[in-house]
Amino acid sequence: MIFEGTAILRGGLFGVNVGPLIVTNHRIIWYESSVSRPFKPIYGEIRVSNVASADKSTEFFGGKDLRIHLKSGKVKILATNSGTLDEWIQAITLAVGQSNS
Repeated sequence: MIFEGTAILRGGLFGVNVGPLIVTNHRIIWYESSVSRPFKPIYGEIRVSNVASADKSTEFFGGKDLRIHLKSGKVKILATNSGTLDEWIQAITLAVGQSNS
């Protein structure tokens, strides 16, 4: 494991759900730690070998999110604690560098 913290997985009418966000040498993983019924749990992962880069998204309602650019051209945006945003980008950059070696 390279870095671990919390991601904001859902907002809106039903509040905000948070869960772990984990960066390892092989994957970036996020999941909802407690499920709000009747909704399906939120979870996902990205293989680090599929990541091109990570940066800060443009400001949206006064904050910035973690933006992950995939080699396929797609982008995944995750809300995190903005105080650690630079640390997330650094951890993902490190993982991508290790997977390319």
